[in-house]
Amino acid sequence: MKRSIYIRTLITHIRPITDLILEYAREFEGTLTFAYVTGLDSAHMELRGQNLLLTAFGVNKIHIQSETYFARISNVHVAVGCKFAVLDRLVAFDDKWGSVSVYDLDTGQHTRTISTGYYQNTDLVALPNNKLATCGTNSHVITIWDVSTGKCFGKLIPFVTSAHCLHLAATLQGNLITHHVDGHVRVWNIAQKAWVATTQITGVVFAMIALSEDKFVCGFSDGKIQVRGFDGLVWTFASLNTITALVLLPTNQFAAGDSGGMVSVWDFATGAKVVAWQAHSSWIASLVCVGWTLVSASRDKTVKVWT
Repeated sequence: MKRSIYIRTLITHIRPITDLILEYAREFEGTLTFAYVTGLDSAHMELRGQNLLLTAFGVNKIHIQSETYFARISNVHVAVGCKFAVLDRLVAFDDKWGSVSVYDLDTGQHTRTISTGYYQNTDLVALPNNKLATCGTNSHVITIWDVSTGKCFGKLIPFVTSAHCLHLAATLQGNLITHHVDGHVRVWNIAQKAWVATTQITGVVFAMIALSEDKFVCGFSDGKIQVRGFDGLVWTFASLNTITALVLLPTNQFAAGDSGGMVSVWDFATGAKVVAWQAHSSWIASLVCVGWTLVSASRDKTVKVWT
């Protein structure tokens, strides 16, 4: 099977490294497998332009691997499920206890630590122009940071003062969709620092992505997947396991990863399941997409590239 230029570039630049070994293991049915070993708990991925950034989390250490460099950050408090976001030449990750550390993607050097003011960070997401949105357990306020300066850019304040935010999702136009502990979901205009639409959902949400400025997808602990608009429910899909990762694909499709290692692809225009397969043997931590190339990272300590 013909591989994309992107995949070949990734293979060319990855090299064996102490404590984090990324190696080209095998190829079958269009699948490339990169295995990482030595006690790392999970892996998460995002894109920096067209380059894949892999961050692996272990006990008191973080490994950041891109096509051009490798960085190991030690003696930090890291929990499984630690959130991180890729900005312009910067990567930010949370320590789960009210601060965000920022590192330079070109050098791997620490640039600053941002104290978010939350007792525990629940999510963070990158916005345009080196802005970072954060939320946490002891406040209903979502804070927007200018990561290049470490200063607060603004605050998003909903009417309900007791319902803290659990999930954040950036829209393609740089606005923000937020999901709160009371079930409210809001879309915010970042420039105006005001929410413009709201709806409410029920259930335990594990993953959320924005499809557009007025539609989003939620994955639930009971395996349910919902495509919703701010004017109501669009589609409901069913899976056997907890939905742990979501990613938008081309042509009105999205992919979902679950706690059993399955990946399923759905058409949100028609409500049809396109395809599903057993991608991993354990919990899928994250999914990213480049064109028609899908990359999955799992707690089974593998990262796989699907074409």
